[in-house]
Amino acid sequence: MREIRQRRATKRRLYSYWTILVLVIVLGLFARSAYGVYLKAKESGERASQAEQELFRLTERNRELDQQITRLKTEEGIEAEIRETYRMAKPGENLAIILGAEEAIPTSTSQGIVDKMKKGVKKVLGR
Repeated sequence: MREIRQRRATKRRLYSYWTILVLVIVLGLFARSAYGVYLKAKESGERASQAEQELFRLTERNRELDQQITRLKTEEGIEAEIRETYRMAKPGENLAIILGAEEAIPTSTSQGIVDKMKKGVKKVLGR
């Protein structure tokens, strides 16, 4: 009889509203913590992906710079870089710079004005 009463008392304590409420609160705290860990793992994965992309970009840039260094170690590479950067020519060579149509600067504007003035003076003098 005593054992039965003890079992019932234990069941009442385990299934009481307070016990269930405490368990729900503890479960909620665990769930909240697990969700926080999930968000941090997701953020870490995104950062890792960005870091991999940055590593790839920097590796490509490093390869390009190595190629430029290799090219500049040769006489032809140095000469080409100087010609391209400073628009220089060797002695005895002529350098021609060709501009596109939108970049062309008209050179006959001053002569056009002079010609117009000459024509105007000729008209006034009657020649």
